[in-house]
Amino acid sequence: ILERKGHITYRISSVTANNSSQTLPENIQKLSAKFLIAQGIIPAAICVMTNGVVRNAISDWVPTYIVESFNISVSSANFISILLPVINLAGAVLSLKLLKYFKDNEHTVSALMFGITVLLFAFMYLWGDLNTVCTISVLFIACALANGVSNLYFSVYILRFSNTGKTSGISGSLDCTAYIASAVATSFI
Repeated sequence: ILERKGHITYRISSVTANNSSQTLPENIQKLSAKFLIAQGIIPAAICVMTNGVVRNAISDWVPTYIVESFNISVSSANFISILLPVINLAGAVLSLKLLKYFKDNEHTVSALMFGITVLLFAFMYLWGDLNTVCTISVLFIACALANGVSNLYFSVYILRFSNTGKTSGISGSLDCTAYIASAVATSFI
């Protein structure tokens, strides 16, 4: 869908291996630490880890936070939490719109979305106990923005490694770091 709409493009030339019907990429880039660093894997991993905390850990404690902060029943808090995945779709759509606006620079879009998320959490920290609906809305918008950042890294940034033949391994490693950060953060929340 992203390629069809012109958000991303990728091309892999291919040749057929001898005595095989399998198609192999023609220009395979050797995967090395230098290549990974040049592609910004360290800042991307830090971003993905931070995103894992926001996106996953917050999703885990939203019902508890709502119950404890606003004296809402557990069933109502769980119902409110069910809306979070639907709202997260808005973050994915917004990230793609911003990606096009910022000329396919996923790092700039991610920084912008994280910056807005930080402002939303500051707002929630300073004035969060004033209004239940406002606080829950701010929390959900922050989660939607984090979901949009996640989609950028796992569907756009990862394509930088398509010519290595190791895209799924790199994607899985980044995803692993996100869940490790989320698990650590959840234990401290």
